[in-house]
Amino acid sequence: MIDEYGRTIDYIRLSVTDRCNLRCIYCHDGVFEKNQPPSLMSYEEILILVKHLRRRGLKAVKITGGEPLIRKDIPFIIKELAGLGLEVSLTTNGVLLKDKAQELFNAGLKRINIGLDCLDKELFNKITGYPQYARVINGLDKALEVGFSPVKINVVLVEGVNEEIEPWIDLAKERSVTVRFIEVMPFVNGFKPVKQAKIMSKLEEIGALYEIKIEGRGPAKHYEISGFKGSFGFISPTSNNFCSQCSRIRINGQGLIRGCLFSAQTFDFLALARNGYSEEKLSILIDEVLSKKPVDCKGLKAKENMCQIGG
Repeated sequence: MIDEYGRTIDYIRLSVTDRCNLRCIYCHDGVFEKNQPPSLMSYEEILILVKHLRRRGLKAVKITGGEPLIRKDIPFIIKELAGLGLEVSLTTNGVLLKDKAQELFNAGLKRINIGLDCLDKELFNKITGYPQYARVINGLDKALEVGFSPVKINVVLVEGVNEEIEPWIDLAKERSVTVRFIEVMPFVNGFKPVKQAKIMSKLEEIGALYEIKIEGRGPAKHYEISGFKGSFGFISPTSNNFCSQCSRIRINGQGLIRGCLFSAQTFDFLALARNGYSEEKLSILIDEVLSKKPVDCKGLKAKENMCQIGG
């Protein structure tokens, strides 16, 4: 698929639910959770959409949420997507991962991202709203044991909340994980990111950084330090705008498709799927998504919280 600006679009971030078992302070303000939950796409509807996109050149799917492991049919969805010859990866908060890791791996999932913003139990409780730190660590251990590769840890650093870098340096030195520092998106409560330059200066105090390639389709830049078992990555939309290289579209749990994380404009696949679906109509819908995909996200601001958009 090619958008209006000549960018190849071959990657989707597919949210399978907006429900979550944590309440991270930068993800949402809690208001949405009080509302009546809208209808979610069934696995049949997900497959209709993904198969159509596959025929048009889709190569990779990142499964997100909310928390995708809440869905009981997630192993089946993974197996079906992997069976289409797609690269399938998944982002989870890790709370349910220990019990599900082997089943997910057997279904065809080989790459996994675990969201974990600190290595301190009390601070974890403050950020997420729930005392689940031990379960997330157990999930991380199980992911490594099962054989996921790479295992990436997504770390959202927020000014004045969890700025400490040293625990992550120690972890990457001893364990074969990729610690990825993500600049917080300012959707809720005006949080400010810890900038990439500040983190890199801390890492460079330890040793020289060498840029490396790690399997995946996101915009992250990855580095290693000699003697470390693990590595580091950066996703820095504030410091380094990467719109010109964007190869993705996003689909939330209710089947709303958007061309950009920051875009308030959505296209309703679920309404189409349940009211007169045809391949021709779906093709027209996707063409419209591609034609309206922004060339630059500067100045854009999404109206929903991150859990509604899809992680």
